[in-house]
Amino acid sequence: MRRLPDHISSDHPIVTGRYAIFTPAVAALADTLGDWLDKKITGAYIYGPSRWGKTRAVQWYLKSLLEERLGGDQPLHIWIRPLTFNTPGEFYKSLHVGVTHQFSKGRISPNDRLIMLREFFLASADNCRTTTVILIIDEAQGMTTKEWLWLLSLQNLMDQQGYVLSVFSIASHQMAYEFDLLTRTGNPHVGARFLVDQWRFPGVESEEELAFILDGYDEQSRWPASGGVSYLEHFAPAYFGHQKRLAGAAPSMWRALVALLPSDHEGRISFPMKHIALAVEDVLFQLAFGADWEDVTSVEAWVDTLTTHRLADHMRAVALDI
Repeated sequence: MRRLPDHISSDHPIVTGRYAIFTPAVAALADTLGDWLDKKITGAYIYGPSRWGKTRAVQWYLKSLLEERLGGDQPLHIWIRPLTFNTPGEFYKSLHVGVTHQFSKGRISPNDRLIMLREFFLASADNCRTTTVILIIDEAQGMTTKEWLWLLSLQNLMDQQGYVLSVFSIASHQMAYEFDLLTRTGNPHVGARFLVDQWRFPGVESEEELAFILDGYDEQSRWPASGGVSYLEHFAPAYFGHQKRLAGAAPSMWRALVALLPSDHEGRISFPMKHIALAVEDVLFQLAFGADWEDVTSVEAWVDTLTTHRLADHMRAVALDI
């Protein structure tokens, strides 16, 4: 754990890492899922390279944004798929534990686990006065044909009761190959249920978007949530009082990001939110320890900080997925 200056609380979200900054990509994700739900799509997927911010968008913002758009509580459940399963019992157990956060005691047959899942989802829909249940599967790029078929059994059971299970999968790359595989293996109906549409989750793609994100640290964040101050004000109260803002450093940070692109980079410019957050956190800690504002927000300083977090290596690794 980092050594902290006296004025920095060890419980602060920047220290613990338990926070997420609202980004334009988060808003676009909620709009996309809202459109799919309006169209009654039973399954689609979101893809984007690792470290782009997909998981945090889902965990921190998606439910509230969908409820705002759809006008009420929504039975939204998130399952972070941990591994490949050999049996339906293993699959249903993992899904049940993932969405209910409850471990079932004793030996339970796969069919009984399936029924338990159905009843749980139906109850969650009834509590929200809707007939549509939303299931988000994170890390879905490893889903096998057998797993899709087991999920189809759950969807069919709910359909028989007059409920819809809309499954939105999140993957680190496009899943078009999965649709082709399902077709070649005699399961085109599975792809037609779960891979109806796709959407690319964007990274940070312009200086304007970067300034919006940095303003999240400057003005839009609060800690404590009730009656607190922004993250920048907590870490650098004197500079904050003198009207210094990270959003004003967006041009220099953007220049640093672009400078670290691979020399052979072509096409879309898109950067991972994770590396931007790590760089900002470093700058906040440096300011908290008394560093000069101009020194830590220069192009050269951003390059050094981003290099520490191996941005250039990551961009080379995910080049084909952008």
